[in-house]
Amino acid sequence: MAQNTKYQEMSFNKVLTDPAYILNNNNEMIASHDTDGKYLFVNDTFLKITGYTKEELIGKNPYDFFHPDDKELIKKEGHLPAIGGKDSTLVEFRFIAKNQEYLWLQTQTQPINKNGEVIGLITSSRDVSSVIDLATTAEVSNMLFDQSSQMAVLGAWEVNVDPFKINWSKTVYDIHEVDYSVEPGLVKALDFFVGDDRTKVEKHFEELMNSGTPYDLEVRFKTAKGNLKWVRSIGKAQLRNGKVWKVYGVLQDVTNAVEDKIKLKELAQFLTRQKQQMEQFNQIVSHNLRSPIANLGVLLNYYDESEDEEERAQYIKFLKQSSDSLQDLLNDLVDTVKVLNDKEIPQEPISIETLITKVKRILALEISNAGATVSLDKVEWESIDYAPIYLESIMMNLVSNAIKYRSEDRAPEIKISAILNEEGEKILKVSDNGMGINMKRHGEKLFKLHTTFARNKSGKGLGLFMTKQQIEAMGGEVEVDSELGVGTTFHINLVKYRV
Repeated sequence: MAQNTKYQEMSFNKVLTDPAYILNNNNEMIASHDTDGKYLFVNDTFLKITGYTKEELIGKNPYDFFHPDDKELIKKEGHLPAIGGKDSTLVEFRFIAKNQEYLWLQTQTQPINKNGEVIGLITSSRDVSSVIDLATTAEVSNMLFDQSSQMAVLGAWEVNVDPFKINWSKTVYDIHEVDYSVEPGLVKALDFFVGDDRTKVEKHFEELMNSGTPYDLEVRFKTAKGNLKWVRSIGKAQLRNGKVWKVYGVLQDVTNAVEDKIKLKELAQFLTRQKQQMEQFNQIVSHNLRSPIANLGVLLNYYDESEDEEERAQYIKFLKQSSDSLQDLLNDLVDTVKVLNDKEIPQEPISIETLITKVKRILALEISNAGATVSLDKVEWESIDYAPIYLESIMMNLVSNAIKYRSEDRAPEIKISAILNEEGEKILKVSDNGMGINMKRHGEKLFKLHTTFARNKSGKGLGLFMTKQQIEAMGGEVEVDSELGVGTTFHINLVKYRV
């Protein structure tokens, strides 16, 4: 028994020192070559991985098995350094196996020296196909993700809790408009969100970090270059043993989508207003036409029944007045319909000074009879591209209203200013010192079709309605400040919603 054990130990020691055994029983693909590269020896691992027999490889030039695109690389990085007496670096290349599929090999070539002369080469290779395939798949996935991220302007971020570290993808940097070298920080990242939205994001992020509660928000965002955007921020958490150890998410630039939604909402509101205004328009047509037509009928009956020539002459006078009133009303209604139906309105540059001069000339009789003064008070812009018929109508209505609703205690003073607001938008301001408007009572219905004031029973409730319609048709907005006994100011933003 002891002799057998001793024999086994001697056999095992021999195996450990047997070069052939060592060469053929390891994971490396070992081969020897002459200086031209031809195979002189290949080990069993080489044969097993490539599928070839020794007869199919010995004496063959390995360049016949290399991928055409890799031959120059192998020669430059592996073969030439080795025959020059140096160990090569690790070279990765493709080698065609017997099944005609390419393997990725990682190889180092070493020289065999004798008396200072290189007489052969030894290569040690390893099959790294699975590693290369995995890396290639990841690279393709990353490339596709980067491309889709760029198309959707969608970036990824993550925050590791312990140790604390924030990572951003390139697209997140691009959305922030900061250099890729900038180290992201939590407070710094939150500062990009605007106003109340910063508080909202901070609150949801704290809940995400503390309890893992996910969030999905659309919020306002200001880049490092001062550009305002809308972003969609999504956050989720990964938990270990019930505790958050990592949070991650995406940041997407949704500016165009949000602005489109806002425009659609504004369009829906506009169409709703149009519907309401048309309903009001129908009411005013029905109401205002009924009286003149009824008056005409009554006066005609009186005329037919009367035999007194003087009385009949008086009825003719009344008929003419009713006819003129009806004609004026019809003209106003036609103008109102045009305002409601106009889609494309021709525009041209209009000088504010020329406009005021023209309005004063047209309303000269009214201005003179009322003892009014109309002046251009402040000018910060001199002209604007606008529909002439609209801007003239707007100014005439506002000046005429200021005269119509003047104070009994003082002569009318109407001041017109062309100013710029903080955003650089052109504002037209028309102020008067008239009787003023009770805004609590009339404010909400000021621009409705049927709105008239007690002082002016003849008003048909069309002037301010038309004014507002014309302003909004040109992408503008009108606001009113007024105080009873002091006067009224109309603020007209001529370009508020212009595209």
